[in-house]
Amino acid sequence: KRLTGILAQMQQESSGNPNAVNRWDSNAQAGTPSKGLLQVIAPTYRAYAKDGYRNTKYQTVPYTNLYAALSYVKDAYGYGKFASWNQGSNAGY
Repeated sequence: KRLTGILAQMQQESSGNPNAVNRWDSNAQAGTPSKGLLQVIAPTYRAYAKDGYRNTKYQTVPYTNLYAALSYVKDAYGYGKFASWNQGSNAGY
C-alpha cells in the first residue's frame, strides 16, 4: 500500500518525469522551484539528500530525488503518509 501511494504521488507531482520543474507555484515565484519526480525544493533536497549527494546538481536524479523526498516525508509526517498519498485532492505532501 505504501508503494502504491508513493507511485501515485509521483504521478501527481511530475507525471513520472524526473526532469519536471514547477515554474508556477509559490516556491517558483520565490525563486526555489520544485524539481524531480517528487517535486522537492532545493533547501529540502539539501537537508534530506543522502550524504555525498546533497549538491543540487543531483536534485533531478531519480534515486536522489526520491531519497530526499521520502526522507523528508517520513521525518515530517511518518510512514503512514506514504499509504495515504494521492487519495483525493492533494496539494503537495
